[in-house]
Amino acid sequence: MPAKRAHKKSRNGCGICRARRVKCDEVHPECGPCRKHEVRCNYDRAAFTPRRASSQIGSVSSPSTKSEIRASLWEQSLFPMDAIPPNFGQPSARMTDLQLMNHYTYMHMVGTCQHDPKVRQMWVYDVPQRAVGCDFLMQAILSFAALHLHIHKPSDPKMRVLSHHYFGTALRMLMLQLSRIGPHNSDMAFAASVMIQFQVFMSWKDPCGHGGDVYRPPVAWLEMCQGVGSILRTAFANVSNSFMKPLLEAGPNTLRGMVGPAPSTPESPKDYSRPFLLWGTFLRQDLTPDQYILKKTFDFAHDLYVASVNGLPKSASRRRLLTFPNALEPAFVDLLRKADPRAMITLSYYFGVMKMSQDIWWFHGRPEYEINGVYSILSEEWRQYMAWPREMIEEAANIPFGKKLFESFRTATIPTLE
Repeated sequence: MPAKRAHKKSRNGCGICRARRVKCDEVHPECGPCRKHEVRCNYDRAAFTPRRASSQIGSVSSPSTKSEIRASLWEQSLFPMDAIPPNFGQPSARMTDLQLMNHYTYMHMVGTCQHDPKVRQMWVYDVPQRAVGCDFLMQAILSFAALHLHIHKPSDPKMRVLSHHYFGTALRMLMLQLSRIGPHNSDMAFAASVMIQFQVFMSWKDPCGHGGDVYRPPVAWLEMCQGVGSILRTAFANVSNSFMKPLLEAGPNTLRGMVGPAPSTPESPKDYSRPFLLWGTFLRQDLTPDQYILKKTFDFAHDLYVASVNGLPKSASRRRLLTFPNALEPAFVDLLRKADPRAMITLSYYFGVMKMSQDIWWFHGRPEYEINGVYSILSEEWRQYMAWPREMIEEAANIPFGKKLFESFRTATIPTLE
């Protein structure tokens, strides 16, 4: 007598499980095995023809280790455009996702910047095409569009929820790929990282972070810059001939700044430049245990300033400004987290130098916001050291910190990724 089956045969399982000949728990929208192996679950049987099942997906039963199976399944989730139709979500959410995709396309078709046609085609056509079957890139696209809508329509509760949901999901999924980036997915990881990096730089414009009139140092922003920058650097080596090539050719200086290593520690100057002299002298006389970290960070900012006033090309200036977060020691970020006035004043000098490079669109409004914010929470004894940073934002120095200041710069110059 044949042995009785230990379980009921799955007749409505997803295509991935059927191709692998494993039991599917038939959970929608994502079954347990696909969730476990972190691949895109798909219940569209039409997408899994016998040819595909036997020649590609079925072959994954040969790897012997769990990591090999996971890597193989991940590669199989990156189906070509003609294999699987877009699966943006469940029916109840599909219209929202289509709205966000439409807005993403609209942003790049009618953006305010002068566009390189090749770069425009890359963002409008090539990136969405590759996002079909690549969840972390699709999430990054939807996240970018949702944040843009949220910034421009802060009263829309739907976009408020979606912008945070998609950003968190995109970042979480991308971080999972960090140890698996290779030729099979580096171009998509790089595209998603660029989009998330832009969102990180623009996150200060998120209305949800400005519910009150009390300034908070940009700790999360600095930490995210460092984290996403590591993904960009990991993926950068394999994308020179990928669909992202137009972006590399159009903006190599900016991108190399984003993926570049942390700048080397500059030598402490014998004499600080006049704008930096007052605060530099204070730090040299500071005898606390934090003096080394504070002075090291301040020397970085001073080095940026000297290079800029001495005629450093704008392209090189961009690179150095963008790699500044990578140079920060964890101890300095901890001081910012505690709202240490010395750390906040030191960082204000960096934002003062940033004001000198307003040709980078995602810097617009940021120096005014941060410098005014720091000044607003300092006591009188510390405010004297903010003279030069406030001089750099003279037109906004007298706007009280809070919603009025935030609204002055929130929607100003938010173009596309070009």
